[in-house]
Amino acid sequence: MGLMRMIPYIAEPLIARVVAEGVIVPEIYLRLLVAVAYHQIGDDASATLHIDKAIALALPDRLLGLLAEHRRNLDTLLDDRLMRVDPEAFACFKELQSTLQEGWTRLHNSLHSKNISTALTAREREVARLAAFGLSNTEIAQRLCISLPTVRKTLFNAMNKTGTNKRRELGAFV
Repeated sequence: MGLMRMIPYIAEPLIARVVAEGVIVPEIYLRLLVAVAYHQIGDDASATLHIDKAIALALPDRLLGLLAEHRRNLDTLLDDRLMRVDPEAFACFKELQSTLQEGWTRLHNSLHSKNISTALTAREREVARLAAFGLSNTEIAQRLCISLPTVRKTLFNAMNKTGTNKRRELGAFV
């Protein structure tokens, strides 16, 4: 997690430079990178600021593929923000994300001889990832603003779908 805390400080000067140069695609990528870092350390308020700016830059030219690439690392945070701004773009984004997810999973599995599950829902993947990082059920519930029974049930479903017996084993599937 230490590296994740450094990413915003490294990327912010780069964002300032691409803004000054008026280059949109690198700015979108950098903002999403920073959003992922903030999200991973639990600062969703800061992540949301960068997600909103990336969405504002991507929508005029329908650069939804750039957003879809980052959906896996931003869980439902990106979905929620895009849905509020443009439901039509959100529907297209979901189709793109699904196609990317299936292809990425197949490629990753073949390259790394790992079985990353496509059967997990976004919420199951989110809970499984946090459990694999070592967070307790209580910490996961607080981080995701969901109830403790929901965490338990979601974790149970994820472990059943992946055939794992231990929380740390979930890391191979997320």
